[in-house]
Amino acid sequence: MNKTDVLETIRSAHTSLEDLLAPLSERQFCTATLEGQRSIKDILAHIAAWERLCADSIAELVHGELPSLPAEDDDTRNEQILLENRDRSLHEVQGDFRDAYQQLLRQVGVLFQTLPEEDLNDPHRFPWLEGHSLLAFIAGNSYDHYGEHAEQIRAWLHASKGQE
Repeated sequence: MNKTDVLETIRSAHTSLEDLLAPLSERQFCTATLEGQRSIKDILAHIAAWERLCADSIAELVHGELPSLPAEDDDTRNEQILLENRDRSLHEVQGDFRDAYQQLLRQVGVLFQTLPEEDLNDPHRFPWLEGHSLLAFIAGNSYDHYGEHAEQIRAWLHASKGQE
């Protein structure tokens, strides 16, 4: 995938997620009905946290620094994100969700101004990614991540229609 395609895929997948969320009520956002007794609000905070991590890592990379990834495993980090955001209002979480997305787009755009195209897909170019390509890192914290949680939300919406 080239740089233009990556940015378009991020935008398209995020728009699809926003479209899925648009008709939901505040109650639907805030009720813990998903796996692990998480709410859709919790999922938005989770996505935003990982987008910020990705954007911050890219900013460090652009500035010639070694990105500082969390020391804990993903499950532990996800639980921390949940606890850190559980008591925040829906309005705050939605604002953070929008801001994190914009921050990610900005940082990916800055990176792509200087990154040679071939570095995007090279799994050995950035040792801190431990054998993964920069594309995989970006995808995992953006469009692949949006799709994973959109599917989870769709399944819940489908199941909840049968309960009405």
